[in-house]
Amino acid sequence: MLDQSDYNSALSALPAMDNSLPPDAVRRARLALVQHAECFWTRRPEAPLVDRSDLELIIRRLRENGKAAAWKTAREIETCL
Repeated sequence: MLDQSDYNSALSALPAMDNSLPPDAVRRARLALVQHAECFWTRRPEAPLVDRSDLELIIRRLRENGKAAAWKTAREIETCL
């Protein structure tokens, strides 16, 4: 189990999230990482979404590797941007 100093060190090592990202797009993207996990074989669902390029990559992977439901999710994320 991590003690508080280990936890704080781990958090500080993570890249800062771009606060200008639309919260609804971030929420939908995080949900897509779980609901359409087959599209993201190279990414962990808990990995941080740092900037717009992360959201664009999620949209691209949904379209490249997903079926109709994934395409719909990609469109929903894209409309939030």
